[in-house]
Amino acid sequence: MNYFYICKGSNIVRAKESFIQKSVHVSILICNSDSAVADYVIFMSQRLMAACSIRNSPDSQIQFYGYFFNALVRQVVLGLPYGAESARVQYLRRYKEVKPSNGTSVKYIWSPFSTIPDRQSLASKVYSKLIKPITDFDACNDIPDNLENIIRSLVEMRPKDSARRYVAWLTFDSSLNTTLSSEAIKDIHELRLAGTKFVVALTHPLNEKFDEFNQQIMELLNPKQIVNILPNFQGTTNCWSCRPSLNDPTLRIQRLPLFDALCKAAGCAIPRALPKPFFVFSSAPARWIEGQFVFISCVVDEELISNSTMSSELGLCRTTHMAISRVNISRMDVQELRRICLKRLSRIYSDQVLGRENKFHSGATARIHLMSEIRNSLILCYRRDGQNVPKIFDPINGVTYQLAFAEGNIVQVRLRPVMWLSTELKAASFECSVQGTGTNLVAELLVQRNTNGEDGHKRYEIIGRKSLTISVFDRVDPVNLTWLEVPEHFDKNEVICLVRPDSKSVRKERYLDSLPIPNRRTRTSTPIKNLTVMPQCPAPPLIKVKTHSSKLRLGSRFEASCVAATTADGLPLKLYYLTPKLSIIICTKMPVKSDDSGIPVAVPAPCESTTSHDKDCTSHQYVDRTYYPTRCEAVQRTEHKTLIRTIRFAITKLRPEDMDGRLFCQTINV
Repeated sequence: MNYFYICKGSNIVRAKESFIQKSVHVSILICNSDSAVADYVIFMSQRLMAACSIRNSPDSQIQFYGYFFNALVRQVVLGLPYGAESARVQYLRRYKEVKPSNGTSVKYIWSPFSTIPDRQSLASKVYSKLIKPITDFDACNDIPDNLENIIRSLVEMRPKDSARRYVAWLTFDSSLNTTLSSEAIKDIHELRLAGTKFVVALTHPLNEKFDEFNQQIMELLNPKQIVNILPNFQGTTNCWSCRPSLNDPTLRIQRLPLFDALCKAAGCAIPRALPKPFFVFSSAPARWIEGQFVFISCVVDEELISNSTMSSELGLCRTTHMAISRVNISRMDVQELRRICLKRLSRIYSDQVLGRENKFHSGATARIHLMSEIRNSLILCYRRDGQNVPKIFDPINGVTYQLAFAEGNIVQVRLRPVMWLSTELKAASFECSVQGTGTNLVAELLVQRNTNGEDGHKRYEIIGRKSLTISVFDRVDPVNLTWLEVPEHFDKNEVICLVRPDSKSVRKERYLDSLPIPNRRTRTSTPIKNLTVMPQCPAPPLIKVKTHSSKLRLGSRFEASCVAATTADGLPLKLYYLTPKLSIIICTKMPVKSDDSGIPVAVPAPCESTTSHDKDCTSHQYVDRTYYPTRCEAVQRTEHKTLIRTIRFAITKLRPEDMDGRLFCQTINV
């Protein structure tokens, strides 16, 4: 079909009216693609259907040839992919003579394919204001068209040394003279060897009445396809026996079978079904969670077509189930693709000719943020073969994938001190462990300082922040948070780990007037309270005596212990037992790791006999401790990492050697 639009406009400026007119010609292709590279010959004869005279024709000179066949020819000319690089068209016309030069022959005229007019000029040669498609009153009595002369003309018209397809569209009625000489038969054979495609259109039915004529045409031309363009017309064998009216349905031409035959003869068949593209994901979809960024690719992988001038367009777009339900995504056209693609995500063009391997591999990739707004959205991965400028019948194949991902859920947040230093001028370190699923989260270390307000209002200072890498199901993800400057006074304060979605606004915050309401992606740890800053200098040890001095006698048992908080650095602890006759010095120093349970646990520690000048329990000195058993222990308080050491000393039996003995303890600052 062809449409011609005229747009007119006018405007008045300073009392002067101006006009503008634009015209638009829209031609709808009769083929499924515009990839035809062929030379078309269209046979036209005013004698076609001259046996039928339209009884109510407004102009007796215009008959079937002028009213119907010429309109068909114009539609074909305007509907073919016309041009020097695609389809070229020339007419083979019956030459109209006043008196035939030969009583039995008919002459035909044509223009060479080297002279190609534009499409509009070619269409206007069929009929226009200057060209009237006349069928003479006595045309039926004229010499019938001669197949032999038509074949000779086709041989002369065919371009020499041309690789283009040569297609001859021949429309005949039953009056055609099919007698051929041996030379004409030889010409037909040469045309076939050269790849000529004959498309024969008949105005009479393919039945027994015309079986002999039809059989001759089939045997002589062996056409690519033979079609009946007047399926409602029963045909006629003599002049003037056919008198249809102008609106008689028997004269209506059936176009689609003819269009298909002309297109197939030129290689414009329906494009082959393309292999489906497929999806490739940057991570397993079963592990996707809300807030995550993922990469989705639309990929093809197939054998390289070495002689193809086509390229593949690969694309990704968002669509809906309703849009998809209205098309067959395995065989879409460009218009359907444009209708169902609601948002383009990615598109690339890959030229197959550039491939060097046996396989052609390419893909389009889109980065998608998995947000709640696009949950259950449908992603279309499609492939189109053709030129970079899309054509309506380019073959398109596609597959879809529905975006499904978990919402994410933070199950538990735990906070424990890793290193609680012994001075307000150094940093402390905490470990915040997060269990659950989520992405794009941040862990923040909050310190709540009690205010003096009567309403007891709490304000939280954000003293540390770090992004979480948690992105898989049910994983415990620890992150270290550092407190850079511990204040001098830190009594009755709380330390909390807050986990929540990260954003630019969150990273600008320095204080919170209240804790966020917990939800699936926001959680806080149990507060750590009553942390105290331990001084760097060691505190005096404490001596505990189990047996009171008033009850001591020769032979009595004596027990005492020395306990000292040896700072967060875990300094050594020494116990001295000195008498005029003996000297026992016990030193203990062993690092202790915190128990993950958070409960302080005492562990045995070595008790070393050392010299008086020893500072780190390394200068060993043998002492007989048969009557003087010792036992050392160490425990670390998890809330502030202070190491508490204990040396338990006993005298199993007081002897004269123990008279006037002295016991004291010392915390050594190394």
